[in-house]
Amino acid sequence: MRVEHLPCGAFVNASEELAFTHVRDKLQGELGDERFLVLTNVSHSVGASAPADEIDMVVLGPTGVQVIEVKHWDRNYLRRNKWRVEEEADKLERKTRKVATRLRAKYPDLGRVDGKMLLTRQAGSLRAQGEEPVRGIRLFALEDWRPLLDLGRPHRLPDDRLDVLAEVIVPRAQIALRGELSPDIPHYLGLHYPTLGKIVTAAGSYLKIL
Repeated sequence: MRVEHLPCGAFVNASEELAFTHVRDKLQGELGDERFLVLTNVSHSVGASAPADEIDMVVLGPTGVQVIEVKHWDRNYLRRNKWRVEEEADKLERKTRKVATRLRAKYPDLGRVDGKMLLTRQAGSLRAQGEEPVRGIRLFALEDWRPLLDLGRPHRLPDDRLDVLAEVIVPRAQIALRGELSPDIPHYLGLHYPTLGKIVTAAGSYLKIL
């Protein structure tokens, strides 16, 4: 499978980078020509004056859209910190609802958009152990990457809609996806800051978006 990475900000910690690398490598190791877009460290807002939500990862692919919160937790943490887990699940549910509302305005046939937590410290599968959802948010370990992305389920999102929906989540995302930043700079190096109207390169210099 093909994976295109659009980093919208730098990884905040090693857990976020591990989560992305794991998902990317697993998808690329699968047979098939299906395409997935992975947006990381997204700053998403429903309006210019609205506060932005920070989202660790959004995966768009033929099986739909997954809004993913990455946590360096395991099953023991869940048991010891139930209040914190519920609080974070509620926050993720609100973020997911905002993303889904904007995407459906552009593509009414999108279907369900799920918020999910990916726990990078968990050894072994959470799905196989029957871990129950928290406040409607399902929990996954790295080993659960296939159900995390709904692989194996019927395709419901055409490939030609992926770039369109990515642009809804992150304005001007298509500029990076099409590699129009510079012939010498791969698209995955572009970090977009909408308020600045600029692309930050890996070297820290700016490319102005006209």
